[in-house]
Amino acid sequence: MDRSDGKQILVNSIDKLIRKDTFLNLPTPECYTITVVDSCDASGRESVSHCFINLTVNSPTEFVNQLDWTHYVGWSAIDYYSVYRRITHQSNNFELIAKVDGSINTYRDTGLCNFDYEYYVQAIHPNKLFKSNSYRVTSRPLYSSNPFISNVKNVTVSDENEIRILWNKSKFTNNAGYDLEKYQDGENSFMYSIPIDDNSDTLFVDKDVRTSSNSYVYYLYEVDNCLEKNQSNREGKSILLKGYSADDGFHLYWTKYRQWEAGVNKYNLLNFDIDDQQNRILIGSTNPTDTLFHDSIRYKDYIGTQTCYQVYGMNDIGDTSYSNVVCIFGDPKILVPNAYTPNKDGKNDLFRPHTKYFNDGSVIGDYLFSIYNRWGEKIFETNDLSKGWDGKFMGKDCQQGVYVYQIKAKALTGRIFNEKGTVTLLR
Repeated sequence: MDRSDGKQILVNSIDKLIRKDTFLNLPTPECYTITVVDSCDASGRESVSHCFINLTVNSPTEFVNQLDWTHYVGWSAIDYYSVYRRITHQSNNFELIAKVDGSINTYRDTGLCNFDYEYYVQAIHPNKLFKSNSYRVTSRPLYSSNPFISNVKNVTVSDENEIRILWNKSKFTNNAGYDLEKYQDGENSFMYSIPIDDNSDTLFVDKDVRTSSNSYVYYLYEVDNCLEKNQSNREGKSILLKGYSADDGFHLYWTKYRQWEAGVNKYNLLNFDIDDQQNRILIGSTNPTDTLFHDSIRYKDYIGTQTCYQVYGMNDIGDTSYSNVVCIFGDPKILVPNAYTPNKDGKNDLFRPHTKYFNDGSVIGDYLFSIYNRWGEKIFETNDLSKGWDGKFMGKDCQQGVYVYQIKAKALTGRIFNEKGTVTLLR
């Protein structure tokens, strides 16, 4: 057997049909011919020359390996070439990644990552029985990491149990999407990552939140085709507003928003009717370091169902981040006069309790006000907070004297009142 570099390989047995050849270095295309030699050293005619496949691999651009090979020589035709590949650190097995026509001797492997890839090409004879492999070649494609740093642009509570996260579109050419890391209250309480596969997205609405009990921190990462993340710098943290009622008014407190590049300029406080949230009134502002507000005005003057608040942070360029809405019930109170004069002078003509932060009686059992005479006879009753006793029973004036009242009521806080006392009717 003659090799194209002049080396002869002797096969001692005519029954031996396979002979292995080894190389110290990968050769240029090598060809072989076979000559039969008889016992008298007479040689027959040389066989048709067969040349194996010589494979080269290089990376002409990022994330791409270019495979080029010489055609197998020796058959009358080549049906097709099979291209095999493995990622060297992940598997020992090759996978078939492409089949190309037998007239083609190039293939471009795209969408690759910063790994070593090993390849070989196999020629297939038209009879599908004969096959010829190239030697194996390993190549790592050109690869550039994302040099840009990601920042969350804005985080805001947009509705009850809904947060909107905004960011700027990636400047990285090979960006494939984004990854939002989500934390509850702080960076030590990681929840999960949110994959965003569309690299054109710049908004995500998170509905898996409880905006009245927790704040949330979000970090944005840009993800390339290889699932490699870039660096993330400024996170976004939502504002959590809470409040309570005390004897001196309503007290509000909230977590700080973070973080715009220039920081928060101020916090604004809004007051509004829960049934008409479009009618919001600015009631005060604080500097960026304050996260407390005391509202005594609405506590004293407001006698409706509840008082609702929202706070929002602002920066110098007009970005805003809103908190959740918190509604506070004041401490329920029942004030009952101990005497009254139903003499139609327009002053103190009705006897009724003065209540604050109670249900209006529209729900049966929430409010009941009753009057009894000295014999225990019921002479007046109502479940309407606005109505009182005019000093009459069955259309006639009652005598001056002491009467017993009873009040059963349910406050907006859920507290149950059962008050009993006396009032003096004066004529």
